[in-house]
Amino acid sequence: RVVSTTEPSSAPPRTTIWSRPCPSGYSLLDIGCGSLRIGRLLIPYLNKGNYVGIEPNEWLVKEGIAREVGEDQIRIKEPKFLYADSAANLGDDDVFDFAVAQSIFSHCGRDLLERWLKEVSEHLSHSGAMVATFIGGAVDFVGSGWVYPSCVTFRLESMLEMSMSAGLRFRLLDWRHPRQHWALFAAPDPRIPGWLRRRRRGIRPWTQGCGNIDRRRTCRVVSGSSSPRDVKGHPNVLVTRE
Repeated sequence: RVVSTTEPSSAPPRTTIWSRPCPSGYSLLDIGCGSLRIGRLLIPYLNKGNYVGIEPNEWLVKEGIAREVGEDQIRIKEPKFLYADSAANLGDDDVFDFAVAQSIFSHCGRDLLERWLKEVSEHLSHSGAMVATFIGGAVDFVGSGWVYPSCVTFRLESMLEMSMSAGLRFRLLDWRHPRQHWALFAAPDPRIPGWLRRRRRGIRPWTQGCGNIDRRRTCRVVSGSSSPRDVKGHPNVLVTRE
Protein backbone atom coordinates (compact mmCIF):
# COMPACT_ATOMS: atom_id res chain seq x y z
CA ARG A 1 0.00 0.00 0.00
CA VAL A 2 1.35 3.38 -1.03
CA VAL A 3 -0.09 6.32 0.87
CA SER A 4 0.23 10.05 0.33
CA THR A 5 -1.83 12.64 2.14
CA THR A 6 -3.74 15.24 0.20
CA GLU A 7 -2.12 18.66 0.11
CA PRO A 8 -4.19 21.78 0.85
CA SER A 9 -6.26 23.18 -1.99
CA SER A 10 -4.03 26.25 -1.99
CA ALA A 11 -1.03 24.13 -2.95
CA PRO A 12 0.27 23.90 -6.55
CA PRO A 13 -1.83 21.90 -9.03
CA ARG A 14 0.32 18.78 -8.79
CA THR A 15 -1.17 17.56 -5.51
CA THR A 16 -0.66 13.90 -4.76
CA ILE A 17 -3.26 11.34 -3.83
CA TRP A 18 -2.42 7.65 -3.88
CA SER A 19 -3.87 5.30 -1.30
CA ARG A 20 -4.75 1.92 -2.76
CA PRO A 21 -3.26 -1.59 -2.64
CA CYS A 22 -0.67 -1.95 -5.39
CA PRO A 23 1.65 -4.98 -5.21
CA SER A 24 5.29 -3.96 -5.47
CA GLY A 25 5.75 -6.39 -8.34
CA TYR A 26 3.35 -4.47 -10.54
CA SER A 27 4.54 -2.04 -13.19
CA LEU A 28 3.28 1.54 -13.19
CA LEU A 29 3.24 4.42 -15.68
CA ASP A 30 3.25 7.93 -14.17
CA ILE A 31 1.92 10.35 -16.80
CA GLY A 32 3.20 13.88 -16.33
CA CYS A 33 5.43 12.77 -13.46
CA GLY A 34 6.85 16.30 -13.06
CA SER A 35 8.99 16.77 -9.96
CA LEU A 36 8.07 13.27 -8.72
CA ARG A 37 5.51 14.23 -6.10
CA ILE A 38 3.95 10.79 -6.58
CA GLY A 39 7.11 9.20 -7.91
CA ARG A 40 8.96 9.84 -4.65
CA LEU A 41 6.59 7.34 -3.02
CA LEU A 42 6.24 4.87 -5.87
CA ILE A 43 9.89 4.52 -6.87
CA PRO A 44 11.07 3.20 -3.46
CA TYR A 45 7.99 0.98 -3.15
CA LEU A 46 7.88 -0.71 -6.55
CA ASN A 47 10.33 -3.40 -7.58
CA LYS A 48 13.41 -2.56 -9.60
CA GLY A 49 12.58 -1.21 -13.06
CA ASN A 50 8.80 -1.17 -12.50
CA TYR A 51 8.32 2.61 -12.50
CA VAL A 52 8.16 4.60 -15.75
CA GLY A 53 7.53 8.33 -15.79
CA ILE A 54 6.62 10.50 -18.77
CA GLU A 55 7.37 14.21 -18.53
CA PRO A 56 8.16 16.80 -21.24
CA ASN A 57 10.16 19.00 -18.85
CA GLU A 58 13.39 17.17 -18.06
CA TRP A 59 14.48 19.80 -15.56
CA LEU A 60 11.46 19.05 -13.36
CA VAL A 61 12.41 15.39 -13.11
CA LYS A 62 16.01 16.23 -12.30
CA GLU A 63 14.87 18.60 -9.57
CA GLY A 64 12.62 15.88 -8.19
CA ILE A 65 15.48 13.41 -8.11
CA ALA A 66 17.75 15.90 -6.38
CA ARG A 67 15.21 17.16 -3.83
CA GLU A 68 12.70 14.33 -3.35
CA VAL A 69 14.07 10.91 -4.34
CA GLY A 70 17.86 10.96 -4.24
CA GLU A 71 20.42 9.41 -6.56
CA ASP A 72 20.71 6.26 -4.42
CA GLN A 73 17.06 5.35 -5.03
CA ILE A 74 17.51 5.93 -8.75
CA ARG A 75 20.55 3.65 -8.78
CA ILE A 76 18.85 0.92 -6.74
CA LYS A 77 15.37 0.93 -8.32
CA GLU A 78 16.36 1.95 -11.88
CA PRO A 79 13.20 3.88 -12.82
CA LYS A 80 12.80 4.87 -16.45
CA PHE A 81 11.97 8.40 -17.58
CA LEU A 82 10.74 9.48 -20.99
CA TYR A 83 11.10 13.18 -21.69
CA ALA A 84 8.16 13.55 -24.05
CA ASP A 85 4.59 14.85 -24.22
CA SER A 86 3.05 11.54 -25.33
CA ALA A 87 3.41 7.80 -24.87
CA ALA A 88 4.41 7.30 -28.50
CA ASN A 89 8.01 6.47 -27.57
CA LEU A 90 7.07 3.58 -25.31
CA GLY A 91 8.22 0.24 -26.65
CA ASP A 92 5.97 -2.65 -27.59
CA ASP A 93 7.19 -4.53 -24.51
CA ASP A 94 6.26 -1.66 -22.17
CA VAL A 95 3.08 -3.05 -20.61
CA PHE A 96 1.72 -1.68 -17.33
CA ASP A 97 -0.57 -2.96 -14.61
CA PHE A 98 -1.36 0.58 -13.48
CA ALA A 99 -1.12 4.10 -14.85
CA VAL A 100 -1.78 7.39 -13.07
CA ALA A 101 -2.45 10.82 -14.57
CA GLN A 102 -2.85 13.48 -11.87
CA SER A 103 -4.00 16.90 -13.13
CA ILE A 104 -3.14 16.13 -16.77
CA PHE A 105 -6.52 15.66 -18.44
CA SER A 106 -7.71 18.86 -16.76
CA HIS A 107 -5.37 20.74 -19.13
CA CYS A 108 -5.99 18.71 -22.31
CA GLY A 109 -8.18 19.64 -25.22
CA ARG A 110 -10.24 16.79 -26.62
CA ASP A 111 -7.59 15.94 -29.21
CA LEU A 112 -4.91 15.39 -26.56
CA LEU A 113 -7.26 13.59 -24.19
CA GLU A 114 -8.34 11.15 -26.90
CA ARG A 115 -4.71 10.57 -27.86
CA TRP A 116 -3.66 9.86 -24.27
CA LEU A 117 -6.51 7.40 -23.74
CA LYS A 118 -5.68 5.57 -26.96
CA GLU A 119 -1.94 5.41 -26.25
CA VAL A 120 -2.38 4.30 -22.66
CA SER A 121 -4.92 1.62 -23.62
CA GLU A 122 -2.31 0.11 -25.95
CA HIS A 123 0.14 -0.30 -23.07
CA LEU A 124 -2.13 -1.60 -20.31
CA SER A 125 -2.08 -5.28 -19.39
CA HIS A 126 -5.26 -7.29 -19.99
CA SER A 127 -6.47 -6.47 -16.48
CA GLY A 128 -4.66 -3.14 -16.19
CA ALA A 129 -6.20 0.18 -15.19
CA MET A 130 -5.42 3.88 -15.21
CA VAL A 131 -6.60 6.29 -12.54
CA ALA A 132 -6.77 9.92 -13.63
CA THR A 133 -8.30 13.22 -12.63
CA PHE A 134 -10.47 15.50 -14.73
CA ILE A 135 -12.86 18.38 -14.14
CA GLY A 136 -16.51 17.73 -14.86
CA GLY A 137 -18.75 20.41 -16.26
CA ALA A 138 -22.07 21.08 -17.96
CA VAL A 139 -20.35 21.78 -21.29
CA ASP A 140 -17.31 20.43 -23.10
CA PHE A 141 -14.19 22.49 -23.68
CA VAL A 142 -14.12 23.34 -27.39
CA GLY A 143 -10.42 24.14 -27.85
CA SER A 144 -7.50 21.85 -28.58
CA GLY A 145 -3.95 21.19 -27.46
CA TRP A 146 -2.38 21.80 -24.06
CA VAL A 147 -4.20 24.44 -21.99
CA TYR A 148 -2.13 25.83 -19.12
CA PRO A 149 -2.41 27.34 -16.56
CA SER A 150 -6.14 27.38 -17.25
CA CYS A 151 -8.21 24.22 -16.81
CA VAL A 152 -10.79 22.58 -19.07
CA THR A 153 -14.04 20.74 -18.35
CA PHE A 154 -15.81 17.82 -20.01
CA ARG A 155 -19.25 16.32 -19.55
CA LEU A 156 -19.57 12.83 -18.13
CA GLU A 157 -21.10 11.60 -21.38
CA SER A 158 -18.09 12.88 -23.32
CA MET A 159 -15.60 11.21 -20.96
CA LEU A 160 -17.51 7.97 -21.33
CA GLU A 161 -17.58 8.29 -25.11
CA MET A 162 -13.84 8.94 -25.35
CA SER A 163 -13.07 6.06 -23.00
CA MET A 164 -15.18 3.63 -24.99
CA SER A 165 -13.58 4.78 -28.25
CA ALA A 166 -10.19 3.92 -26.76
CA GLY A 167 -11.43 0.50 -25.67
CA LEU A 168 -11.50 1.37 -21.97
CA ARG A 169 -14.18 0.98 -19.32
CA PHE A 170 -14.96 4.15 -17.38
CA ARG A 171 -15.88 4.46 -13.71
CA LEU A 172 -15.97 7.34 -11.25
CA LEU A 173 -14.18 6.90 -7.91
CA ASP A 174 -14.69 8.53 -4.53
CA TRP A 175 -11.03 9.42 -3.97
CA ARG A 176 -10.66 12.89 -2.55
CA HIS A 177 -9.12 15.70 -4.56
CA PRO A 178 -9.20 19.42 -3.71
CA ARG A 179 -10.40 20.49 -7.17
CA GLN A 180 -10.96 17.57 -9.52
CA HIS A 181 -12.58 14.14 -9.76
CA TRP A 182 -10.83 10.77 -9.89
CA ALA A 183 -11.92 8.20 -12.46
CA LEU A 184 -10.89 4.68 -13.39
CA PHE A 185 -10.13 3.81 -17.01
CA ALA A 186 -9.89 0.02 -17.13
CA ALA A 187 -8.73 -2.37 -19.82
CA PRO A 188 -11.56 -4.37 -21.42
CA ASP A 189 -10.68 -7.59 -19.60
CA PRO A 190 -13.90 -8.57 -17.73
CA ARG A 191 -11.93 -9.32 -14.57
CA ILE A 192 -12.20 -6.19 -12.41
CA PRO A 193 -9.10 -5.63 -10.24
CA GLY A 194 -9.60 -7.03 -6.75
CA TRP A 195 -9.01 -3.69 -5.04
CA LEU A 196 -11.88 -2.18 -7.04
CA ARG A 197 -14.23 -5.05 -6.21
CA ARG A 198 -13.50 -4.49 -2.54
CA ARG A 199 -14.16 -0.76 -3.00
CA ARG A 200 -17.47 -1.15 -4.84
CA ARG A 201 -19.21 0.98 -2.22
CA GLY A 202 -16.70 3.71 -2.97
CA ILE A 203 -18.20 4.53 -6.36
CA ARG A 204 -19.87 7.85 -5.74
CA PRO A 205 -22.68 9.80 -7.33
CA TRP A 206 -21.37 11.95 -10.14
CA THR A 207 -23.22 14.94 -8.75
CA GLN A 208 -21.62 14.74 -5.30
CA GLY A 209 -19.26 17.65 -4.84
CA CYS A 210 -19.74 18.87 -8.41
CA GLY A 211 -21.44 22.19 -7.91
CA ASN A 212 -20.64 23.43 -11.42
CA ILE A 213 -22.45 20.56 -13.14
CA ASP A 214 -26.04 20.59 -14.34
CA ARG A 215 -27.55 17.98 -12.01
CA ARG A 216 -30.49 17.37 -14.33
CA ARG A 217 -28.14 15.87 -16.90
CA THR A 218 -25.73 13.99 -14.67
CA CYS A 219 -25.57 10.32 -13.82
CA ARG A 220 -24.07 7.82 -11.43
CA VAL A 221 -21.78 5.01 -12.53
CA VAL A 222 -22.44 1.76 -10.69
CA SER A 223 -21.88 -1.95 -11.20
CA GLY A 224 -24.28 -3.75 -13.53
CA SER A 225 -25.08 -4.96 -17.02
CA SER A 226 -27.72 -2.67 -18.55
CA SER A 227 -27.77 1.00 -19.41
CA PRO A 228 -30.36 3.80 -19.61
CA ARG A 229 -30.92 6.20 -22.44
CA ASP A 230 -28.04 8.60 -21.66
CA VAL A 231 -25.41 6.05 -22.65
CA LYS A 232 -27.54 3.48 -24.42
CA GLY A 233 -25.50 1.00 -26.39
CA HIS A 234 -22.45 1.02 -24.11
CA PRO A 235 -22.33 -2.48 -22.58
CA ASN A 236 -19.30 -2.02 -20.34
CA VAL A 237 -20.89 0.29 -17.79
CA LEU A 238 -24.19 0.90 -16.11
CA VAL A 239 -25.15 4.52 -15.63
CA THR A 240 -28.31 5.11 -13.65
CA ARG A 241 -30.32 8.26 -13.21
CA GLU A 242 -29.99 9.86 -9.75
